[in-house]
Amino acid sequence: MTLTYEDFYDIAEYGNANWKGCFTPREIACNAYDYLVDFEQSKARGGYHISSTIQELLRLLDEDGSEEANHFATQIRKELGL
Repeated sequence: MTLTYEDFYDIAEYGNANWKGCFTPREIACNAYDYLVDFEQSKARGGYHISSTIQELLRLLDEDGSEEANHFATQIRKELGL
């Protein structure tokens, strides 16, 4: 399974709702796009060349610890080969 914009939109929406983001729908959409671009760049570079944005996103998901957050983090790590 390849993560898509929709997946990162779900992650951005989740983060906004659960981490007191207070972002507008437009800002959530922009964050999702930024996550997707950074994810694709990290994936293309391979190895452990993970963008700081994706590293921070994984840190936040891990810190959250919910089942949904763990699912998102696992999907990202799996695709990045971590």
